[in-house]
Amino acid sequence: MTVLVPAASREWFRAREDALANTLLLILTAVGWLGSFGLLAAHSAWFNLLGIVLCAHSMVLAAYLAHEAAHQTLFAIPRANYWVGEAMSFVAGSPYASFERIRQLHLRHYLDRADRSCFDFKGLMRRRSAVRRSLQILEWAFIRRARS
Repeated sequence: MTVLVPAASREWFRAREDALANTLLLILTAVGWLGSFGLLAAHSAWFNLLGIVLCAHSMVLAAYLAHEAAHQTLFAIPRANYWVGEAMSFVAGSPYASFERIRQLHLRHYLDRADRSCFDFKGLMRRRSAVRRSLQILEWAFIRRARS
């Protein structure tokens, strides 16, 4: 299915095919977070409960969006990643640290903590033919889906 997205938004987003989904996710997160305050202020316990769930859900989505912005994978323009990351980290519950500081710490985490040599996936593939075959089937299905 082809979705028509205005040219300007295709230029803003890093992955053109994700422009619509990312735009909707950003809107859903912002509206959900702001809308949850109205539900939390309502006089009904059921609305309050719904507000808590909506607020928590929006905060989790914001954390994912801030993470993607930290990796510069949302927008093609670094400054757009910065501003969205700043806003989403605030929504996610981190209003006291700047997004740039969070970003630097997060990227540093990959350099300092990620031990890519502790898992021997090639050895696993040699030892477990069922695992290797399952991954080959999944890769085939993914590549086939990507081509269609």
